[in-house]
Parts: sequence; structure tokens; C-alpha cells
Amino acid sequence: MVDRLIGEIKGYNISSKIEVSQNLLLSIYDMSTERVKELIKNFILKIDIKKEKELYKKVIFRLTLAIYKLKDVDKSLKIDLDNYLNELKEKNIFSSALFMIQSQIEFLNQKDNNILTSQLGKIDKMIEVHENRENLSIF
Repeated sequence: MVDRLIGEIKGYNISSKIEVSQNLLLSIYDMSTERVKELIKNFILKIDIKKEKELYKKVIFRLTLAIYKLKDVDKSLKIDLDNYLNELKEKNIFSSALFMIQSQIEFLNQKDNNILTSQLGKIDKMIEVHENRENLSIF
């Protein structure tokens, strides 16, 4: 059954592959047999994340892979995350994706030895500024 599902997903565009992998395949990963886990892992690790245009989707997906211990947090993830944070700062915009990224990093930090701490500090500050702005705009 998972074989057929993966066969179907192979034809999807990158964004859809990432979305289905995060929302469906990884949700059944932990309760699967070793054979099914290997199928899911092999499929997910072959997704060419570089083709994803939305930087926040790349970052969230790569953090998700780290949470599931399918990939390590590496230098390129840190660079993508820094680029995403800089992009938001330069455009002076806020993204709700920061909440997801924040919780993912905090989860990883509970399991591992404080990774992405400088990026988490930036995210915490951006969220705080946003929340303070929200409070000021209420009449």
C-alpha cells in the first residue's frame, strides 16, 4: 500500500512531495515496519529540496527530517535558515512559519545539545517584536 502511495507521489511537484511527506508519510513512519520505514526514508531522502522555491518550506522540511533523525542539521540548513530570517528582516515582514520553526528548534534542543541557538534567539526576538506590535495596534 505504501509502495503504491509513494509511486503516486513520485509524479507530484516538489512542494507537494514535501507536503505529503511531512503530513502523511512521516506520520506513519514511527508505527511502520522496518521495510516500510526504509521505503519512506529512501523516498524522502531522494526529494530534491533545492528545487523548492519557498525558503521557509525548505527549512521546515529539513528541520522535520532532523527531528525524525533522517538527516542531521548541517551547515546548509543553517545558511538557509539565516537567509530566511534575513529575508524577513529586510522586507520588514513577519511570517507565522516562525512559530513552527521555533518549536522545531526547541524540540531538537531538548533532544540534542543546543543546536541553532543563535538562530533561535533571532526568531524569539522577531516573535517578541511582532507580538508587541500586535498589542500596540489594538484600539
